[in-house]
Amino acid sequence: SIFNQGEFIGMIQEVRIGKDNIHIGRFVIDPRKTGLGFGTEALKRFVDFILEDDNIKSISLTVFDFNQKAKRIYEKLGFEINEVIETPRLKYIMKRYR
Repeated sequence: SIFNQGEFIGMIQEVRIGKDNIHIGRFVIDPRKTGLGFGTEALKRFVDFILEDDNIKSISLTVFDFNQKAKRIYEKLGFEINEVIETPRLKYIMKRYR
């Protein structure tokens, strides 16, 4: 869960895929709080926390093409497009490696 001054503003859900990859299944920020840096900071802390485990070699997530704001945040934090899925809607699987 993501809080700002005691107020719940979002969440990040991890899903383990394989023994050395964590997939971020959901990453949601209250729309009234977007653009204020909360999402970037929360994701950065989450990634840092996950990578404390030396057994984890990569972190993956999925983002739709229309969500360019999120895609830019992921790229800023070191995620790269690993796979493109074209149907039913264009989306990218992005990964960050250790």
